[in-house]
Amino acid sequence: MSIMEVQAESDMISNYIEMYHLAPAKYMNQKHWLAVPADVVYEMENGRIS
Repeated sequence: MSIMEVQAESDMISNYIEMYHLAPAKYMNQKHWLAVPADVVYEMENGRIS
């Protein structure tokens, strides 16, 4: 599985982790970055996940 690390607002990180079952980034600053499976990022970009 390919993982992308995406930046998010620091006050929303915990919400995204809980709502979408994501994980904090492994290599970037965990206060501002999330680890997201690449297929989820693709679906988000194409409007399949709201």
